[in-house]
Amino acid sequence: MKILVTKEQHWIDKWDQAIEQNRKGHYFQCSTWAQSYRVYNFDQELVLLIDNETILAGYWAVIPRFSIVKFYIVPFGPINFLADELELLENEIIQRAKKHRCCYVQVTPFNTQENQFEWLSNVKHLNLRFSRGKKFKNIAIPTRISILDLKALSTEEDLLSSFKSSTRRHIRSSLKKELKLVIAITEAELQEGYRMFEINAKEGGYAVRSWKDFRKTILDSINNKQGKMLLAYHQNQLKGAIYLYKSGDFYTYISGGTIKEKPDLKAGYFLHWQAIKISLAEGLKGYNIGHSGSPGVLRFKEGFNGLKIDYPYTSHKILRPLLFRMYSLFYPLLRKHKKTIARILSKNK
Repeated sequence: MKILVTKEQHWIDKWDQAIEQNRKGHYFQCSTWAQSYRVYNFDQELVLLIDNETILAGYWAVIPRFSIVKFYIVPFGPINFLADELELLENEIIQRAKKHRCCYVQVTPFNTQENQFEWLSNVKHLNLRFSRGKKFKNIAIPTRISILDLKALSTEEDLLSSFKSSTRRHIRSSLKKELKLVIAITEAELQEGYRMFEINAKEGGYAVRSWKDFRKTILDSINNKQGKMLLAYHQNQLKGAIYLYKSGDFYTYISGGTIKEKPDLKAGYFLHWQAIKISLAEGLKGYNIGHSGSPGVLRFKEGFNGLKIDYPYTSHKILRPLLFRMYSLFYPLLRKHKKTIARILSKNK
């Protein structure tokens, strides 16, 4: 066994294949997702534990930098596919962070909660003496999933019966509205769908990355079959869109948006039902509708009666206390002007 730090496409492709198919995979560790931070001039690296050509374990790290202050962030994992022990890789995280002269390192371990899905990750936490919690909040991390078990509920009728009655009613209503499903392929279709996400974010008072910033990630994910965007049209007008990402042998719902109008076409219910049907057709083991959003969004998601599974915690280690204290003092200013700073970072490539 040996540690390999690489940017070779051969190993990136092997890693992505493992992330997509293995039950421990998570889209935060897909290459297109990790590399999406390049637009902000953040570096990344893929670190693997290998035995000849076999990947035993590994992780993508994102390395944000603000002036002289650098961070080493593993958004999810590290992930072990075949190795029973992660000690080599755990130690490597610290050593790589020190090599990059980072002031802080952060990891989010696997789910440790017992659950009914034998195929879903259930791995012990890391052994390193990290402190609980996260102090760097500029890189997204997973906290909870809400997953439908497509192995236990393997037919459309079984799935419909498992939903709350109101959700069943809304899905059946949407199927009578003459909505047309289109799987986006062209850049024009993808941009039109993404515009839905931006509109809904503005109306809901939350932020999403701009199309300019996220364009390459979406195009790459569609081209390499990791991502999928579903569009709902009514009378040739776009009424809704959702973006999905495949990893761990299931799709995860990432973003969505619908037109708010009367009469309500129930485009959101229509799109998620189509996503579930696609997951069934592809023989996937689950569909993760997610568990975040506004109270209204959470009520919508809870109608599908997915099993909620928490990732236990994020852990961190401060490597250069003085530099990290400087960052902490200036963080409120960074947060207040994060859009301006993001534009500056994206231009200084």
